Amino acid sequence: MNPGHATGHRIRVWDLPTRVNHWLLAGLMVFMVVTGQFNGDWLAWHMRAGYALIGLFLFRLGWGLVGGHWSRFAHFAWRWPAGRAPWAHTEAVGHAHTGSWSVLVLGLLLLAQLTSGLMTDDDFLYAGPLAAYVGSDVAGLMSWLHTGPGKLLLLAWVVAHVAAIAFWHRRGHRLLPAMWHGDKTWPSHVPASRDTWRTRTLALVWLLLCGILVTAVIGALR
Repeated sequence: MNPGHATGHRIRVWDLPTRVNHWLLAGLMVFMVVTGQFNGDWLAWHMRAGYALIGLFLFRLGWGLVGGHWSRFAHFAWRWPAGRAPWAHTEAVGHAHTGSWSVLVLGLLLLAQLTSGLMTDDDFLYAGPLAAYVGSDVAGLMSWLHTGPGKLLLLAWVVAHVAAIAFWHRRGHRLLPAMWHGDKTWPSHVPASRDTWRTRTLALVWLLLCGILVTAVIGALR
């Protein structure tokens, strides 16, 4: 029986800050892919979106420590189920083992892409805020990685991530609706993620602090 459709206990799995962060990250990544194909004002917006993405990335790192129960990295399913193929889907309240490791790899690829972008220098239109601190050889390497292998690897993993969600959705494991409205129906009692106005206010304060930090650091490097 698929817990996504079972009669049981409806619980809050993904708190509002986690859901908003998830969709903002996805939207900004699409925006950056589009704007990265053009020059001029488009490239300027590409850079601004990159800084916003860094802020959201920092927010998620912090929220993974103090956020809702199932948003915390400590409650991801890191251990592979015994006797099952690594790619086999296991139903879980939060992230199953495949989802947990997929999110980790996605985060590492995104971090690498953001870092290389900060060091990129094309000697013409764009120089990242860290380019002047790493030397021309490293900046050139980072430019190649950012516009070539790094971008392709990240896009390939995103496509694979989305394809896996669609694949399991067709087989009755409806993973996406909970990331939209936050709730799942589960056949037994399990901890729910706290999602109150107090926690949402805490998340907003943390998000503002991340934005201020990124703005201050980027401004200082410039």
